[in-house]
Parts: sequence; C-alpha cells; structure tokens
Amino acid sequence: MDVIEALIRARNRGVRVRIIVNGMMAHGGPLPEPWDKDFQRPLKEPLRCLKDAWMEVFSVYYWESIYSPLHHKFAVIDGDAVITGSYNWYEPSLYSDEILTVTRDERIAGAFLHEAELILERFRIERE
Repeated sequence: MDVIEALIRARNRGVRVRIIVNGMMAHGGPLPEPWDKDFQRPLKEPLRCLKDAWMEVFSVYYWESIYSPLHHKFAVIDGDAVITGSYNWYEPSLYSDEILTVTRDERIAGAFLHEAELILERFRIERE
C-alpha cells in the first residue's frame, strides 16, 4: 500500500490527486471465463483506503453497461512526468512480464492529462 499512502500524503500536502479506475474490475460485475472463479479484485482494499481519505476517485463504465472501456494504465505527475505501460498497479504484476516507462516531457504529460479529461467526459463516471 506504499503507493496509496504516498497519494494520501500528497493530498494532505495540498496536491490535487485524481484517480480514474476501471469500474468493473474494481467493484464487481460478471467477468469472462475463466476470470470469474479466480479474479480477486485487488483494487477493492486500496480504493476503500482512498475513499476513506476523501480522495477524488472516479470509476469508469460504458453508458448503459456494467462494463468499462478503460484499459489505460498511467499516472501524470506535476504536469511534466508520465508513468505508463502494461503494468497493472497491483501486486500480481510484480511477478509478470510487464513494462513500465517513465517520461519527463510536458507535451507528453499534457497529452495524457487531455486523455484523462476525455475519459471523464465521454463515459459514465461514478464518484467514490
């Protein structure tokens, strides 16, 4: 939970932190085979901690469905750094063949911030 604790500390220092998650993967709903038996929804506990800390958390869904279009995995830090890649931000990915890239470029960070805004505008959002 080190990332969660760091996000909460940042917010407590006055940093605006917004978290956008795939609602179906985070909260529930039917999953395709064989996930339905094995998937443990690893985001539930971290999201509860963020919600308890009054963080801005947005769950994304299609407009008329429990499913989510969201597959992005990225963070924008201070408007000039981006962390992105195939890495899912929970423990099982530590043992998988994943990639995570850090880029420091304001133009790239701006493009990712724009993408985050588009996600919040174009899909059904539930605030935590």
